[in-house]
Amino acid sequence: MFSVDSSINDFLKDFEEYQEQLKRGSLLISQQYGHSIEKLDEFTAGKIIFVQCDYVDHYVRSSTAVTHYVLPQRFYVRFLKLDVPLLSPFTQRIQDMMNYAFDSGLMKKWETMYLTELFGIKNGDLKLHEEKHEHGQFITYTELRNPFRSIFGFYLVSILTKNELDRRRKNVIIIMADDMGYNDVSYRGNTEIPTYNIDALAFNGVVLNNFKTPPMCTPSRSAFMTGKYPHKLGMHDHVIVSDEPWGLSPKEKIIPQYFKEAGYVTRLVGKWHLGHFQQQYTPTRRYFDSFFGYLTGVIDYFDHTNDGTNSSTGLDFRRNLNIDRTSTGQYATDLFTEEAVQLIKNHNKSKPLYLQLNHLAPHSGSRLDRPMNVKPEILSKFTYIEDPVRRNLSAMIYELDKSVGEVIHALKDNDMLDDSIIIFYNDNGCPTYGHFGTHCSNYPLRGQKTTAFEGGTRTNAIIYSNDLPKGTVRNQMIHVSDLLPTLDTLTGANFKYPTQIDGIDQTKILKDENIEALRNELFTIDNQGYASYIYNNKKILIGTKFDGIYDTHLGANINRDINSNNYNENVVNSVAGKAFDLKLDQQKINHFRNNVQINCTSAEMKNSCNLVKAPCLFDLSVNPCEENNLADTELELLIKMKARFDIQMTFVVDSRKEPSDPLADPKFHDYTWTWWQDDRNVD
Repeated sequence: MFSVDSSINDFLKDFEEYQEQLKRGSLLISQQYGHSIEKLDEFTAGKIIFVQCDYVDHYVRSSTAVTHYVLPQRFYVRFLKLDVPLLSPFTQRIQDMMNYAFDSGLMKKWETMYLTELFGIKNGDLKLHEEKHEHGQFITYTELRNPFRSIFGFYLVSILTKNELDRRRKNVIIIMADDMGYNDVSYRGNTEIPTYNIDALAFNGVVLNNFKTPPMCTPSRSAFMTGKYPHKLGMHDHVIVSDEPWGLSPKEKIIPQYFKEAGYVTRLVGKWHLGHFQQQYTPTRRYFDSFFGYLTGVIDYFDHTNDGTNSSTGLDFRRNLNIDRTSTGQYATDLFTEEAVQLIKNHNKSKPLYLQLNHLAPHSGSRLDRPMNVKPEILSKFTYIEDPVRRNLSAMIYELDKSVGEVIHALKDNDMLDDSIIIFYNDNGCPTYGHFGTHCSNYPLRGQKTTAFEGGTRTNAIIYSNDLPKGTVRNQMIHVSDLLPTLDTLTGANFKYPTQIDGIDQTKILKDENIEALRNELFTIDNQGYASYIYNNKKILIGTKFDGIYDTHLGANINRDINSNNYNENVVNSVAGKAFDLKLDQQKINHFRNNVQINCTSAEMKNSCNLVKAPCLFDLSVNPCEENNLADTELELLIKMKARFDIQMTFVVDSRKEPSDPLADPKFHDYTWTWWQDDRNVD
């Protein structure tokens, strides 16, 4: 058997026999305490058990050699396999045994006793080892001599330091599109606008096919950052207009702070839009180590200015706290991509990376005289699209897709891809028409941005991790607020939540498509007078905006085969496809596309819905396109749904929205958008 002096290779050779002993030993825990320990000592004598600490609360305080080690609340046995990076899961039985020890109270003293006291370790009994893995990583563990003075009888090695845990945690890369249409990705079958890199990510990841967000930028980003409903934050009132002095409260703990506390380096590239009237509201004052992008809701793609609704035009482009004039004239999507790629290439892998890339694309540009900012050479690729507005949109999506590929390639090139979680999603439904309308398509969904219909709240989302299923689809309802606790579990970061969040950990569903939906209700509440409530796939909508002109089916049924020839080859040979070493065939593509389709009987109304007059009720399980209003035929259900919604309304806090302030005008600040109320006392 494997002794203290054995090599890892010897350990591997003896794995099968050793595993059997572990299985037999795990049965002993059900016996009386003393007898169990005696038997455990017997079968573990001279063996090494690799232990990974999943939860780290505080450092051991002792004058002995263990002072730089971490006291875990609970630990799980792991087995080192040389064909995968570092530590991977060992046996469920031994994990169950360790969990039982804690849950039964055997290890109750663990939280209050020093490691030396708990295991009877004396000075000189602990020795540090470091071995080089054949793939280049270093495994650090400890050798405990005379171990069986322990009250639990285990010979423990690899009691990991906090830094060692950090190195094992996965990087997290968020790529957020802005105002992208549900039907404007080609993995759904519409190849009018090819998105080969996004498709490669979808075929190599998990598509969240029923992913929900608030229908506007600021509320959606607030929910992602906090894991909470915007109406519980006061962030549920349309969006922050550039000259309005309000934002997400600095008292709220947000995602970069969670990751920072877990040992991550935190980076933000692109859009903020969570408040900038005071410096304390801006990214680098909210636990981002660096920021490169813009603070307001939208800028021009080339000159990076924002046209104020009630103000003059001002430059809004910064590196950290400083205005960046050197980038003026360069295409925003390119700048954000290049910044993200450089951050990945230059990342010191001694710590994991949290990178949030919030793209401007394909949101319409800020300048009213040229709202659709595109490069002429890219626009020429889409001459087959007759609608000039949609043609411009296609060029912006092309650049966005290219960015996704380059970020994934950078991760691969820096040997970080296998140790990364990548999430691509859109912040809200797209605006087909109206202010900032791009002639995008949410087909076959009803409504658009600024509505609570599915077209405003159901968006594209993909999550990749090499330990998640590949090329699969999840149709269970998942909300953007769920990403925070889900990332907590996927990374093992063990976030400390100061208050209750609304997000639900969706890890089980990501790993197993047969798990029933973990979220069965969802609230969308906007202070502008419209809302929706989903409960067990029944959905009630209350109120509307703009007199309901965007409450119908917008965006044509675009399902064109313009670029279908060689689709398989184009996805496989995309930058992302090559990074993933993707393998596809037509059968897999057809099966995948069938799974992501939304089946609706017709885009025509069966029983009309007019929210100007009365609430509407839909059964999303059979009518996801919200064609058949059940309000008249299911009156009892409507009343029950409205009653449940009214209960949630008691949790709505006052809106933080403030009226425009003339002093925000860029003409007072060297024609830049900046913080202008730092002297004001606000939370």
